[in-house]
Amino acid sequence: MPLYDYKVILRDGKMDSGTVELADKQEVLTYLEELNMIPVAINEKRAGIFQYATLSTLISKRTAGKKPPIIDITNGIAMLLRAGLSLDRALKSMARATQNKQARAFLLDIEAEIREGRSFSSALEKRRDIVGDLYISMVRAGEVTGKLAECMTHLAKHLEQSRALREDLVTAMVYPLVLLVVTAISIILLMVMVMPRFKQLFQEMGGEVPAVTQLFIDISDLLANHGMTGLGIVLILLLIVNAVKKSEASSIWLDRKILALPWYGKLQEKLQMTRFAQTLALLLKNGVSIQNSIRISRGVLSNRYIEADIRNREQELSEGASFSNTVGQCFPLLTREMIRIGEEASELENTLLYVAEVAQQEVERSIKRVLGLLEPLIIVLLGLVVAAVIGSIMVAVLSMNDLVVI
Repeated sequence: MPLYDYKVILRDGKMDSGTVELADKQEVLTYLEELNMIPVAINEKRAGIFQYATLSTLISKRTAGKKPPIIDITNGIAMLLRAGLSLDRALKSMARATQNKQARAFLLDIEAEIREGRSFSSALEKRRDIVGDLYISMVRAGEVTGKLAECMTHLAKHLEQSRALREDLVTAMVYPLVLLVVTAISIILLMVMVMPRFKQLFQEMGGEVPAVTQLFIDISDLLANHGMTGLGIVLILLLIVNAVKKSEASSIWLDRKILALPWYGKLQEKLQMTRFAQTLALLLKNGVSIQNSIRISRGVLSNRYIEADIRNREQELSEGASFSNTVGQCFPLLTREMIRIGEEASELENTLLYVAEVAQQEVERSIKRVLGLLEPLIIVLLGLVVAAVIGSIMVAVLSMNDLVVI
């Protein structure tokens, strides 16, 4: 059986460590909890490989950046609260366990305010730019209901799911983007550095340039003479788009056009409503009123058109209309009936969670399916472009050989 190093917090608040031989990390975790120890880190002893099951991965690996690692801090607090520690002791223990300076300062500052009599949520209010409205509302709901450990656990899970979705999307796009960038750089280098030399050689030899080579020479001249102008135009367009996004009316119009795009528009709509449904369900499940839940959940939306549509329907909801007939109408057609049935059965939050889970799976499948087709298509198209450039060079070389023979 493998050996595991562990670090724990004892009931008196002191740190301790040791080594145990058990089948897996779960057995180590159970063993330590039976001894009334609070696990901070569990590390399987492997040559050059360190795997932490609990708190050490949560905070110690994040050393860069100005903001503290909120997801890791939330996981750690939830774990320690479930183990029976008071909030102030949990915060102090977390601060001792982490090597991240931002996390330690964040935790100790809040712990000091709590010892002075402030609530956890009011201490977080001063740090709204770090944690956000959702976090503060969840903590406040936990304080009011007396279920702070449960709320922190739900919040940590939600933050982890959101991060996992973002990472999946980024990971899925990395290979195609790298392939495009590398190929584009290669083509630009060929056009800017190689083709001008062939042009000069043909001019010196007085030969006629083959048509296909002349085409690429013209493109090379265009890049050499107007490349910076084109780059400047692109930058200006990006600045214009950024300025447009700052105007609410223009931003709403632009985001509406984005939703009308083939495939990408539907994908964006599903992704936005997945985030909204997950956040809304989480808040409702932990006792936040539906009006506040909707207001906070709108904050996770990046598409201004969808956000404005939901905001406009909130007034009808506050006047007594049902959720399914107001905000529920913002969801895709196939999910509206499910939301109506869930609301009638007083299971709205569970229905929203199910809708979000199904939508997220559809988004992931759709991205994988498209990228599965896109990657070979990019390889083939870019391969053809590179082959055309190299082919034009080879034709030019053969033409020069004919000139030399003559």
